[in-house]
Amino acid sequence: MSTKLLLEGTDLESLLARVRDDYGPSAHIISAERVRTGGIGGFFTKERYELTLEVGEEETAAQPAGIAEPAGIAEPAGIAEPAAPIMAPETAARA
Repeated sequence: MSTKLLLEGTDLESLLARVRDDYGPSAHIISAERVRTGGIGGFFTKERYELTLEVGEEETAAQPAGIAEPAGIAEPAGIAEPAAPIMAPETAARA
């Protein structure tokens, strides 16, 4: 299941960077709108941006943004003990 989020800001580039940093590459932008409010006849309007994005549950969990779980990687097997004890070079010269 996915979650829809609405982000607002005055700069579109900073909003896109925030999406990339906070939610990772799996976040999908559904819509991006430029919203103008206030003003008289187009003068003195304030402009802001709204991004609607869809994020899966895995991304909204406590997992840090941009770090995905590796898929298909098996746990490493135990390290085998060496057949003979390994000696330091100075000890090997005396033996």
